[in-house]
Amino acid sequence: MDENPGFLVLLGLGTAAALPIVWEALSRRFSRGWRWTWSGLFAVLLFAALVFPLIGTPRRVDDRFPGARPAIGTLDGMAFMTVGVYTWPDQNNPITLRYDYDAIHWLLDNVKGNPVVAEGRIDYYREGGMRVSSFTGLPSLLGAHQGEQRYSFQVGQREADARDLFTTADINHTQQLIQKMAVRYIYIGRLERTVYPAEGIAKFEQMAQQGLLNVPYRNQEVTIYQAP
Repeated sequence: MDENPGFLVLLGLGTAAALPIVWEALSRRFSRGWRWTWSGLFAVLLFAALVFPLIGTPRRVDDRFPGARPAIGTLDGMAFMTVGVYTWPDQNNPITLRYDYDAIHWLLDNVKGNPVVAEGRIDYYREGGMRVSSFTGLPSLLGAHQGEQRYSFQVGQREADARDLFTTADINHTQQLIQKMAVRYIYIGRLERTVYPAEGIAKFEQMAQQGLLNVPYRNQEVTIYQAP
């Protein structure tokens, strides 16, 4: 349930809409003493609900975002990336988000239109994937949960192609996949290097050295390749 906040929102809206009906039913069926009891319980629950954001929010932030934090009051949804570090798949592999922050801002500032940006097909709940498409709005190879929302024959081949793009060491096959999926940019960050085999990632640099790809942006952790 922690990963489905939409369900909680709908449950809360439904509960609020049902309160007048519940109150009317209690007024008809129970004596004044019972009504006062129910009213008291409702007041306690309401108080607890109002107090939780004040007490629970700081504790949740401490749990989910320990260490340095961006300034309070910002409306920048990416501000956490300027100071955020998380580990995946274990504590021995820290991923510093500042490098993704800089690379994503380069895309926002320099890419026009809606070219396809190939980032690793990696889930986002724990792993931190889908960050490029999420923060830029640019199309990626495959969205999250596509296998749950569509029939396998509709997304199976696309998912296999997206995986092959980052795992194959065959340069010719990679070129075919780039053309097939109309890929314009290929985003390689620390997360992609963590998840995919080294030979699958290294071939992009080989293609750049051969003139098959350009490198319009690079920082300490992120390289963005561009198909000509």
